[in-house]
Amino acid sequence: RDVAELVSGVTIRVGSVELRDMTVALIDLKPIAAMIGRPLPVILGKEALNALTVDLDFAGKTIAFHDPARFRPAPGAVPVPVTSVGGIHAIPVSIEGGEPVLLDFDLGNGSPLLVFAGYWKPRGMLVGRKSSKALSGAVGGLKPRDVATVKTLTLAGVTFRDVPAIFGEDD
Repeated sequence: RDVAELVSGVTIRVGSVELRDMTVALIDLKPIAAMIGRPLPVILGKEALNALTVDLDFAGKTIAFHDPARFRPAPGAVPVPVTSVGGIHAIPVSIEGGEPVLLDFDLGNGSPLLVFAGYWKPRGMLVGRKSSKALSGAVGGLKPRDVATVKTLTLAGVTFRDVPAIFGEDD
């Protein structure tokens, strides 16, 4: 059973960027760090992501946070519009060459890509595709869902191949 304590008026510094008067949850992250095999000093949530410019370098496998007022993108950087859908960050992606759709963008979720039924069912994406069943879920508990591979997913001009995906039934 995890216990968290809320603390207000906290200042968080990420490199040269400072977020002031934040309300944070204090929780023991050692068990999570042990599971992922690396130190986990802090989890940055939507408040930080809403306040900062996030610079992802897929090739370099890095993430950097910048003050939006001072950020200058590197040559060749591709801006990705971020939309809020029900308070969740969403970005445009193309799945297997289809028209771009909004995808929930959650850097802290270790689960595979979740393809909603409203997308995959009309396209018959599981027809003829090898799949298996797995228990998946969060709030509301675990449910059996189909697991398969999405051939391609394109984000900001970068195409990822053979992306593990969960095909939800009622999400």
